[in-house]
Amino acid sequence: MPESSFASGSSFSSGSAIRASRATLRTVAASMAMPPSLIRARGLAALALTLQAPHAQDRWLSGTCLLHHTRAVFDWNDLKYFLAVARAGSTLGGASALKLSQTTAARRIAALESALGARLFERNRSGYRLTEVGEELLAHAERVEAEARALQHAIEQRARRLAGTVRVATNEPLANLLIVPTLRQFGERHPDVRVEVLIDDRVVNLARGEADVALRGAYTTGEGDLVGRRLADLPWSVYASADYAARRGVPDGPEAVARHTVIGGVGLVSRMPGPEWLERQTREPVTTRSDSVTNMLTATRAGLGLAALPSVLADSYEDLVVCFRLPADFTAGLWLLTRQALKTDPCVRAFNDFIAQQVSANRALFRPRESGPPPVLP
Repeated sequence: MPESSFASGSSFSSGSAIRASRATLRTVAASMAMPPSLIRARGLAALALTLQAPHAQDRWLSGTCLLHHTRAVFDWNDLKYFLAVARAGSTLGGASALKLSQTTAARRIAALESALGARLFERNRSGYRLTEVGEELLAHAERVEAEARALQHAIEQRARRLAGTVRVATNEPLANLLIVPTLRQFGERHPDVRVEVLIDDRVVNLARGEADVALRGAYTTGEGDLVGRRLADLPWSVYASADYAARRGVPDGPEAVARHTVIGGVGLVSRMPGPEWLERQTREPVTTRSDSVTNMLTATRAGLGLAALPSVLADSYEDLVVCFRLPADFTAGLWLLTRQALKTDPCVRAFNDFIAQQVSANRALFRPRESGPPPVLP
């Protein structure tokens, strides 16, 4: 093989001894990104012998030479054995930590040292002590261990992450009060669960699958094979607009309602205890009716008459006057309902638990403004 020049003017031949100074060998090692500790561990003589291997110089110049096998492929699992032995200070202790035989631990350490081409431990009667190369490897191995654990945790978290769709039926006031303001927080907890909010003042039939969950003010759990939680009480009160109060006055009790105009309900709303009772008290004709509690609120604010409304809905409007509170008999429950078959569905359960937590954390929303004790109604 013809001679080829290399660093510092030295030349190498596969059939002749290496004529190079120690400084030149160090320069060669440095050019190959060889850690100084590996050079010291194996010695310059061993480095020189490595350079005599056939075609060694050609491999260096092409960037593929694996000095002392420092870039050889090794079994990643051997880092686990290395860490256990390094931490225990012996193959016996490392084997015990990993619940395997001492022979296996010793064999894997030897295999790792062979693959890396360096001694990682000094063996003596007191145990295994890391060499300088071992200390360097320890820092890298601990980072690999940390990343592997982080990867495993991320995979486990993803496997446990819920995915699916929950269809929630409710009326507009409850949607605006409880669901819409908290959807972002729910999405942060369960990014793969989609929530579809179905706004409807009528009672959606859960038993027929029109929705998965219903959040409603009611006095019973309702139709079909439903299960539910009563999250809070929903007291009712009689309201008037400030404009109406200025024109007609405010009834100071149930007996005074007879002289006032009231806003009535239609369908389901007309059968609710509050609107039903209020309509019976007036002697004036009911000219405004609605099948929507939200629309009744709008009509009340417009000064069209008195209305019985849920306190949680109407108390927040400063332009409304609380005439009087209705007794506890008129209090409905805030119910979170679902079908028996969906009770254990992970997505439904996660949503129901979340809404229950939100209601519990915001109890003040459901307490009426102070306006004196409710009257005794006839």
